[in-house]
Amino acid sequence: MTTVADLRAGYAAALTTPTAVAEAFLAARPTERPWQAFRSVDAEDVRAQARTSTERLAAGTPAGPLEGVPVGVKDFVAVDGYRSHAGTRDLVAHGDVDALLVRRLRDAGAIIVGKLHCTELGLSPTGISGAQPTPVNPHSPTHLTGGSSSGTGAAVGAGLIPLGVGSDGGGSIRIPAALCGVFGIKPSWDLVPTDGEMSVGWWSVEHIGPLARCTEDLTTMLSVMADVPLAISEEPLRFGVDWSWWGRPDAEVDAACRAVVAELSAADISIPYVDLAMSAGYATALAEVVAGVWDVWQDTPDRFSTDVRATLGMSAHVTGADYVRAQQVRRVLAESFEAAFETVDVIVVPTTATAAPPRPSDAELDAGVVDLDMLDAMIAYTFPANLCGLPAASVPVGQTLDGRPIGLQLIGRRGADATVLSACAALERAGLAAAPVSSRQHDPFPVPTPTTHEE
Repeated sequence: MTTVADLRAGYAAALTTPTAVAEAFLAARPTERPWQAFRSVDAEDVRAQARTSTERLAAGTPAGPLEGVPVGVKDFVAVDGYRSHAGTRDLVAHGDVDALLVRRLRDAGAIIVGKLHCTELGLSPTGISGAQPTPVNPHSPTHLTGGSSSGTGAAVGAGLIPLGVGSDGGGSIRIPAALCGVFGIKPSWDLVPTDGEMSVGWWSVEHIGPLARCTEDLTTMLSVMADVPLAISEEPLRFGVDWSWWGRPDAEVDAACRAVVAELSAADISIPYVDLAMSAGYATALAEVVAGVWDVWQDTPDRFSTDVRATLGMSAHVTGADYVRAQQVRRVLAESFEAAFETVDVIVVPTTATAAPPRPSDAELDAGVVDLDMLDAMIAYTFPANLCGLPAASVPVGQTLDGRPIGLQLIGRRGADATVLSACAALERAGLAAAPVSSRQHDPFPVPTPTTHEE
């Protein structure tokens, strides 16, 4: 599958151009089956950006490290010329402005190719959406992508784009990264600005970050989005694992992740109160999203799908006292992680407790699905990083017997994003992490080899 380095090399050798790459992307029909990854693509705008990029490269004046690289943006984040809907049918924001992070991507030369699907209000970690098409898992069309950045995970995993923007309030970057077999990082709180993100709640837990097919690309994109140079180090790292938190994931997930941990010589550690993270995360996220869409939910509830209305209805059981207690849990949990990072640099745990769950029928997808066991399996390990503002990445570390990707999560001290990226790179160098390739994937960015002629 093509990476940013491949595109750079192809452009430098005049083997392809941003215009050719853009046309190949458009020919893949990314909004349609079998992908259903993009909500909207403005073909003429994509072509115009590609022409400008091609001209800059021809003149020897590339704008930056992402010159000519196609990037998709989650349907939460403002992109000039596109409306944001936060995965809903008809809630609307933006349309004529770029979010700050999108401006930074453009300034680095990226071609913004469209808005990616996500689950409604970002609430479902499964990838299921009753309001818009549910994207297709590129490794197994009969299974889900994970969410809420479902379109981003699907598009990067399918090879439609090498880079995508996601957001993460409880695992929404890491879960689709794990289920779609790519790399994704939720950066430290406030590293990437949320200016220009559609406001539907998630105020205290939301992070924006990239998904990519390798650590190098992840690092380049996050550096651009944050406007902070992040360097990968090859210095040895101390890994730790809390086996009581690890618990009992599905057998194949457990085996694949344990095999990697065994190679890391991870130290046994203990993180007190981590078992409270899921309930604290639920209370925090539900309260904040309900507050964010309160007027619409009360006045016109039919604007939301059945499953979203059911989820919002659960908020009736979240009291003000519950929300305050959840914030108290956040404080003691943050202290527990800080103590753990006195002895280790990176904490490892599965990204999800199961690989991609089965995809429901089209009728069920249209109605929306609320499966609490499935939800718990998706977010079993992801909420602590959001509650504490810690950088956390998912890396692909294997596949189930039927080809579904498995992700391992790497968590670092707040502000230590470069350390987490270095850990991802260390696993890649050791052959322990790599984005899998399947026959179902599409590569619209072939970099042709020079034609030779015998004389």
